Amino acid sequence: MRILIYGAGVIGSLYAVLLKEAGYDTTIYARGHRLEALQNQGLLYKKNNIIKKVDIKVIDYLQDNDIYDFIFLTVRENQLYQALKELKSNKSKNIITMVNSIDNYEKWESIVGKGRILPAFPGAGGSITNDILDASLTPRFIQPTTFSEITGKKTNRTQQLIQIFKHARIPFQQVNDMHIWQLCHLGMVVPLADAYYQTEYPESVGQDKLVMKNTAKELKYNFKILYEKLHTLSPYKMHIFRILPIPILTYILSQTYKSHFGYTFMYQHAIKAPDEMKELHNQFYSYIKKMEIMNMTNEEYKQLSIKEFTKAAGRYEGNHAGLYEMCKKDYPDILEELEKEPFIDLLDAGCGPAPMISLLSEKYPDRHYIGLDLTPAMIEEAKKKNIPNAVFIVGDCENFPFEENSFDAIICSMSFHHYPNPQAFFNSVKRCLRPKGRLILRDVTSDNKFLVWVMNTFEMPLANLFGHGDVQVPTRNLVYKCCKEAGLKVEKFEIRKGMRLHCVVRKEGDSK
Repeated sequence: MRILIYGAGVIGSLYAVLLKEAGYDTTIYARGHRLEALQNQGLLYKKNNIIKKVDIKVIDYLQDNDIYDFIFLTVRENQLYQALKELKSNKSKNIITMVNSIDNYEKWESIVGKGRILPAFPGAGGSITNDILDASLTPRFIQPTTFSEITGKKTNRTQQLIQIFKHARIPFQQVNDMHIWQLCHLGMVVPLADAYYQTEYPESVGQDKLVMKNTAKELKYNFKILYEKLHTLSPYKMHIFRILPIPILTYILSQTYKSHFGYTFMYQHAIKAPDEMKELHNQFYSYIKKMEIMNMTNEEYKQLSIKEFTKAAGRYEGNHAGLYEMCKKDYPDILEELEKEPFIDLLDAGCGPAPMISLLSEKYPDRHYIGLDLTPAMIEEAKKKNIPNAVFIVGDCENFPFEENSFDAIICSMSFHHYPNPQAFFNSVKRCLRPKGRLILRDVTSDNKFLVWVMNTFEMPLANLFGHGDVQVPTRNLVYKCCKEAGLKVEKFEIRKGMRLHCVVRKEGDSK
């Protein structure tokens, strides 16, 4: 039986050693420095602290008619498509893709031909230092070499592969759905790798309690979502990330990162392949979004908001309003901004139980006020106040139910991050403001891109799971982009204490 190892990194080199020593006709495809090292000195590897050598055939070009029973594709994810293109014209029938990816298998088959791909994943880790391989197989109970037909069926070639692994003493498992297995695998390894990139001293990340706790939260979140969507996890032991409490999981993670296992199978790869791991991070969470796990429909967001604020309506303005008490911090800044220019007609978009209109009517009793909110319970609370010169309407802030040029001023406080279509909101603002009229917008924001990414990727979806209708943290770029599209001018954009967005937007034109 002829076997080609396509890729001479840690994984490819280790499997080449194991298969060659098991007596298989094994060849390595390599390039660059690794090719030279293998040609000049053979495959050097460390075993029991002793450097050994295995003489193995090495090639740097694959002829179309150079046929192998199995080609083990052991390249990094970012090298996958180039490798598949190079294998396209070769006549070998079986390509074992030992690649960390959740990409579409049909996409791979569209390159090399249908029926050639047998997806798999290695159970190994280590390093190559000074051209010497120092690697080992992962313990069976943690992660054996895993494979499956795309169809999930047992076939003659999967039986052949089983015999190869048995003969080479490589722990293995055949699963029913390799795609689900790899999805769950990335749900685990992405947070584990992320931890190393979140600290100044990655080699001692296990001592960073905050990073460990955040990693535990990320793992629990990933597997909660995966299980809710897939109704299964593969392998079954992945349920441990769903079941274990965060403090216990944090402790286990800390000890794992400090261990020899953590150094060998986690640290070395994460540090040596940050680009690959970051790409896998993006790949995983993009896939989750496509599955509509993180990304709900606009109507779903709005229904969550209605449910959330229906429950909150009665206590929103109390002294024990919890999260909603932070909204009170916006009132003085809005009042101060409004005082800079006269106004007659004002709209409060996302008015809630009308705390702002209450304050404004006391200070400016001769003005006219309209409060708009999506939640009927909030509007009922507002109406109970019997505020003179104020009207309260149930309606959508993405589609104001008012005529053109209706208001001198529009205020919106801690409501904008609930809008799934922010452009529609600004379009409504443009239509309903009078010329020279202004929007005063308050919300939470930051110019720290990583922080915003964390909030939008993790905190917002978690909030959705717990019944909140939060959509996204509005950014400077989002506001400017939407205003430009709507034909509005951003006159002021400040990030004030407490990550508070304070923004003034103007509708240009002649007010006369």
